[in-house]
Amino acid sequence: MTGKLQVSKSRGQQESFTVTADDSHTFRIRLTESGYAVVLRWKDAEGKRPERYLCYFSKAEWKKAQRDSLSAFVALVLIKLNERKASGEGDADKLDALASRVRAVGT
Repeated sequence: MTGKLQVSKSRGQQESFTVTADDSHTFRIRLTESGYAVVLRWKDAEGKRPERYLCYFSKAEWKKAQRDSLSAFVALVLIKLNERKASGEGDADKLDALASRVRAVGT
């Protein structure tokens, strides 16, 4: 997947952005006190749209990601998920499942 990442700025009081990966997956990026929180939303088999926290980006990482491709964005998210897993943050099986879902979006 080449080309610049397709980012739309969301309206509202809190600064946030949406990256559409495909018809059923979107990434939401929200400004927080400690950086930009990245979450994944997808449409499940029941038509619901679960949302799961993936990682944080620094301001510099988010600025760079906006200039990169979806593949590069996904690669950065996967690196961050692996760092979370290595540090013991969160349930390893759940992080692996999220990584698999993110990886599938990037292919």
